[in-house]
Amino acid sequence: MPKVCVIVVTYNGEEYIMKCLSSLQGHSQDLHILVVDNDSKDQTVSIIEHNFPNVEVIRNKKNLGFGKANNIGLIQAYKKGYQYFFLLNQDAWIEGNAIEQIIAALKTNPSYGIVSPIHLNGTGDRLQHDFKFFMEKNEASDFLKHYESSRLNNELYEVDFVNAAAWMISRIALQKVGLFHPLFFHYGEDDNYVHRLHDKGLKIGVDSNSIIYHDHEIKSFNPLKHKPEKEFKQELLRAYLNPQNRGKREELANYAKKRKRKFKRENSLNGLTASWIKFKTMIEVYNHEKRYYKPLYRHLNDE
Repeated sequence: MPKVCVIVVTYNGEEYIMKCLSSLQGHSQDLHILVVDNDSKDQTVSIIEHNFPNVEVIRNKKNLGFGKANNIGLIQAYKKGYQYFFLLNQDAWIEGNAIEQIIAALKTNPSYGIVSPIHLNGTGDRLQHDFKFFMEKNEASDFLKHYESSRLNNELYEVDFVNAAAWMISRIALQKVGLFHPLFFHYGEDDNYVHRLHDKGLKIGVDSNSIIYHDHEIKSFNPLKHKPEKEFKQELLRAYLNPQNRGKREELANYAKKRKRKFKRENSLNGLTASWIKFKTMIEVYNHEKRYYKPLYRHLNDE
């Protein structure tokens, strides 16, 4: 039976963590559950320790963000020999034998490096809004068309992207793609990871036989849309770190200029601020490329 590590990153998740971890109990598939807590200020860790003594908890001294926290779990699980790594959001929970179904899909489809279940909302009456948004953008995939017409074929649907609320990553994919890039604190790290996955010739898909519930509804405040400087930086990071853009410095520079003009026009950013953001982003990217990005694989070189 394959060894599976479930990694849940938590931050002030006391509202959800009972439902999340309870859904992982009693599976036919032997699971090791690892929680990486980003210095929660509420009762998240106490709830876990009191109700789930079988769950391993790593406590960070500060909030490292989604990607870096998952990296901690991935490195530890990889070194212990796990074959599959299931990343699950703290505000999500699985239905039935979803994990077993996803592993079966990965085993019979070795060209896939990541498989995700169908994401329903917290009440289960419709697709979760982020998941549906990305499925709508996957024009080449038949998933949404089949789902909305109740014609799912109990198959694995290839998609361009699905958000990382519930990702099963194979060991081979982790070896080839590496870890999350640390420049993305929250938002964008999964997008970058899928770019790199595709660059390594691997696919990402949705397994129509498995379901999670993701209680993440539309928020009136978007930390990117309400902070245009951060949104601008995220767009540049996505572009500069996309493997398809290797060697395209002139095109990237022109892209940054166009986006700067757009953000100035829409958000009243002055030229100095936008230029500084662009410059700082470039410096961060190149410094991290030398200092961190290439060694992403250093932790995974035991085979």
